[in-house]
Amino acid sequence: MSEIGDTFKEYKKIRSAKKQSNAEYSMQQLNKSGFPFKCLHGIVHVRVDDRFDFWPSTGRFRDIRTNKFGRGIKNLLKLLRKDK
Repeated sequence: MSEIGDTFKEYKKIRSAKKQSNAEYSMQQLNKSGFPFKCLHGIVHVRVDDRFDFWPSTGRFRDIRTNKFGRGIKNLLKLLRKDK
């Protein structure tokens, strides 16, 4: 295989491992927070407090009511605490 192909394969492995790490960390933080959530598609898509859609591997979230997006579990938890 070409050098570019090998580099791309390695990059995909690294990105996959990073996304898995992000998902595990985000779910740990969500469990600690105590806010109710349900997994819609396993660990890939989560509904938090019936208000936010959250994708743990990328950290992206969406406010269902306003359709605004944000990033990061810490920012999501900050918004949830602000509303309570």
